[in-house]
Amino acid sequence: MKFDKNKHCFVAVDPKTREQLFVPLSELGQMVVKEVERIEINAPPADLGPLRKELSEKMASVFLAMQKEFDRKLAEIQEATLHEAERRFRAGLEAMAVVSRDQANEPIDLDAVPVLVNEVKSQGVPVTEKAVIAAADRHVARIYQITAGRS
Repeated sequence: MKFDKNKHCFVAVDPKTREQLFVPLSELGQMVVKEVERIEINAPPADLGPLRKELSEKMASVFLAMQKEFDRKLAEIQEATLHEAERRFRAGLEAMAVVSRDQANEPIDLDAVPVLVNEVKSQGVPVTEKAVIAAADRHVARIYQITAGRS
């Protein structure tokens, strides 16, 4: 079957009579359906048991791989979340200690507050007692905002 540009239709050959048929584009779908209905399949139904088993095994292996990948990513997320929660908790404790010592006019040991010192370093600010106190103030303010929101 090929398309005739001049007549704007498909040209087909009838397999029985060998005569040319001119099929308009609008009727092509109906003709294909009729030809498909005319075709008879004389083959016995195939035994799909082995194919089903193979497909089932492949799907099971794909599912297990997906489950393993999901579990791995979930563990990564849980670990990161736990690490961040622990960091925030330690920062809060260190901040309370720094603010308490600052209010009592006591010196602040920068080696005793590594989370706050790392936070100040990551901001690109020189690590001084004043910078650590400012970081501690931010953490304490955040903690009080969180607890005030729960009341």
